[in-house]
Amino acid sequence: MEFQPLGCKINDGLNSLLGKWKIPVLIQLRANAKMRFSDIQRSLPEITKKMLSQTLRELEEDDSVARKVYPTVPPKVEYSLTPHGQELESTLDVLHVWGLKHAAHLQSLQKKSEKIKLSRKNPLHSFENLVYYYLLEKRARRCQ
Repeated sequence: MEFQPLGCKINDGLNSLLGKWKIPVLIQLRANAKMRFSDIQRSLPEITKKMLSQTLRELEEDDSVARKVYPTVPPKVEYSLTPHGQELESTLDVLHVWGLKHAAHLQSLQKKSEKIKLSRKNPLHSFENLVYYYLLEKRARRCQ
């Protein structure tokens, strides 16, 4: 599929994934075919019950997550990825790989920046370090 800037639907896809808890919930449901509400909450201890309910409801509305209610007392509810939600698995894999590379990239930039700061304390720092620091600063200003 060729990328067409004018017909780009990335935002449509991102709207279904944006939110602090949507991707973590999808990852948990990917790792475990079926999960009860309490299991998801245990796997994500920082999420509140209200936020988990809201996130699951939104994912259900987007047809990424299926909710199955069993007619038992007390009621038993299981959540799982729908076939449409399973289509996200390759996207989540790509995002995971990019996230690892991005973290390593940021760490290397931080190390280089720290080296430059140390060399700046030395009045005899090299011309290369000055050029590199200038380019880093210029790049940081451009990204803001």
